Amino acid sequence: MKLDGVRSGSPAERAGLKAGDLVTRLGKTPVKNVYDYTYALGELRANEEVEIAIRRDGREMTLKITPENGNRVWCWVLNYITETQTVSSKTGST
Repeated sequence: MKLDGVRSGSPAERAGLKAGDLVTRLGKTPVKNVYDYTYALGELRANEEVEIAIRRDGREMTLKITPENGNRVWCWVLNYITETQTVSSKTGST
């Protein structure tokens, strides 16, 4: 699943994720679409580091991300879903 953006100051930014990264695995869950991604996010625990595998510029990379307590975890989750829907509706794709 391709990331459309990364919120400044978020756990995603601190982990090194960037717009355009293709998420292939989050924790132990393979990610092939937004449903896999959302499921994997639901399995995360605040303040527990987890690996996230990505493809960037044709290279496979593994980064470590640590979700935060409270709403910061949800802001990070909703940020990607909202941005993806916004971009899709502007381009007319689904």
